[in-house]
Amino acid sequence: MIICKNLYVLASAFALSFSVAADAEDLNLGGRSPSKEEVIRALKPSADSDEAISTRSIKINPKKTVASQRNAISLEIRFAYDSARLTDESIRQLTPVAEALTSGELDSLRFQVEGYTDAKGSDAYNKNLSVRRAATVRNFFVQKHGLNASRIQASGYGKSNLLDPTNPNSAVNRRVRIVAMP
Repeated sequence: MIICKNLYVLASAFALSFSVAADAEDLNLGGRSPSKEEVIRALKPSADSDEAISTRSIKINPKKTVASQRNAISLEIRFAYDSARLTDESIRQLTPVAEALTSGELDSLRFQVEGYTDAKGSDAYNKNLSVRRAATVRNFFVQKHGLNASRIQASGYGKSNLLDPTNPNSAVNRRVRIVAMP
């Protein structure tokens, strides 16, 4: 009976260490403007716990998985039709993100801006448009808010990784994802 209980505790701790990694995903902000604090919480690396799980006779040191993950936010950014020009609405949405990226709390991080499109248009066209849009967001952070250019990159992925694959032309697929990299 004691062996069964210890195996159950061991199996539960093992499952817990993997569920932390499986539950991590982007904070999808949709088209709303986040607060600076919300962006910081989403992008700031989680502190690893050095605490071991103990039972009467078994000591389990859980594998550290949280800190190695990349934290990310996903935003529906509005651009002028068929262009990479930011709208007034998208500038309002990106401003608190810029304030978070330039805050002292995220100083140790670099960032990747990933641009995505919906499925309308050719692969090549969407790839190019997503690159231009990601570069526009990157430049907004650098030129308008003083983020050090060496801390941020821009990449475009076109119509790959649709958020709503059942509705490939949906506006939710036209987005920018900001990934924090240690």
